[in-house]
Amino acid sequence: MQRLQAPASDAVLIEKRMLQEVAAIAASRPPAASFQEPQPPAATPPPGDGWLQARIAALRHFFRGGRQQLRSEVHALSRRAEDAEHRLGILEMQLSGQRLPELERTVSRLQADLQFEHRRLASLTTDRPDAMAPSGAELAAERAATFLPGVEPHESGSAEEILHRYRHHLDRIRAERVVTVAFPLLDIGCRHNGEWLELLRESGIGAYGVAPDARTVDDCRRRGLAVHRETALHHLAGLPDASLGAISAFGVIERLPIEQLLQLLAEACRALVADGLLLLETPNPENLTVGACSFHADPTRHRPVPADLARYLLERHGFNRLEILRINPSPQSKRLREDSDTARLLNELVHGPRDLAVIARRA
Repeated sequence: MQRLQAPASDAVLIEKRMLQEVAAIAASRPPAASFQEPQPPAATPPPGDGWLQARIAALRHFFRGGRQQLRSEVHALSRRAEDAEHRLGILEMQLSGQRLPELERTVSRLQADLQFEHRRLASLTTDRPDAMAPSGAELAAERAATFLPGVEPHESGSAEEILHRYRHHLDRIRAERVVTVAFPLLDIGCRHNGEWLELLRESGIGAYGVAPDARTVDDCRRRGLAVHRETALHHLAGLPDASLGAISAFGVIERLPIEQLLQLLAEACRALVADGLLLLETPNPENLTVGACSFHADPTRHRPVPADLARYLLERHGFNRLEILRINPSPQSKRLREDSDTARLLNELVHGPRDLAVIARRA
C-alpha cells in the first residue's frame, strides 16, 4: 500500500509563508543579548504530514521562547521603574525637609516681582497712558511719607513693643492658613523699615510690600526684602482678582483722604481670596492723649478712624467676621495708683489702649 504524501510544491509554499511570518514578528521585537533564538531540528524530514507537524512544533517552540523572554524583559523594566520611583520619593522627602522653606520664600519673592511687572506692563499698554498716573493728592502723600522715619520712633512704642504686636499678628496669620506661595501677603507701607516683612520671612510666610517713598524701599531692600516703590492704590489696581491671601497696613488708613480710603478698601476686597485676611492698625482716638495730642504730632495724618467707623466702612465694602482689638496701653508706671472709680476712668481714658487692630475677612 502506497503512503499518502502532500505535494512537494504545496509543502514548500506553506513553509515559506510561515517563515516569512516568523521573520516579520522577529524583526518587530527589539533584539536582546540574552535571548538565543531557538533553532529548529537540524534533520530535514521528508515532505508529508509528519514533516509539517515537525515544522509547526518548531515554530510553537520559537514563539513560546519569545513570550518567555518578553515577560522577563517586562519584569526587569518594572523592577527598574519601582526602584526609580522609590529613589525619587527619598529625594522629595529630603528636599521638602531641607530646602522647601527657602524655595517657597524664593517663589514668593519672584511672584511679587512678576505681579509688579504685570502691573507696569498693563500701565504701558493701556488705551489711556495716564490711567495709572498718580493723582495730586497721592503725590502729596508720597512727599509727606518722607517725614515718617522721623516721627515713627516717638509714636509707635519701643522696638520690643512693636515686635510683640507683630508676633501676635503672626500667630493669627499662621492660624488662618490663607497665605501660601500662590497667594502671598501684601504689606502696605512697610512701616518700621520692614520689620513685619522680616518677621514673616523668618517664619517662612510668603510676603512682599509696597511703599511710596524711596528711603523706605531702599532700607527694606538692603535687608533683602521684596519691596517695590509704588502707591498702594496703583499696585492693588493692577492685581488680578483673588490673587492675595492677606493684606496688612499699619498706620495707613488714617493717612488717606476718605475718597482714597474707600477706594483702597474696595480694591483690597477685590484682590483678596475668599476668607482672605485684612489686617489694619490705626491710632485709637478713644484714648484722649492720642486723640487730642499725639495723633496730630504727625503731619502726614489726615483724621482719626474710630472703631465704629472702621467697622461700618469694612462691612460696606464686602468684609465680615470683624474683630476690633484695643492694644498697646500705656505702661503701668504712668497710670494713677489710686483705687477709686475716678482713677480707673482716667486710666482708661488717658492711659488706655493707644492703638486699634482691625481684623476682617473677605466675604
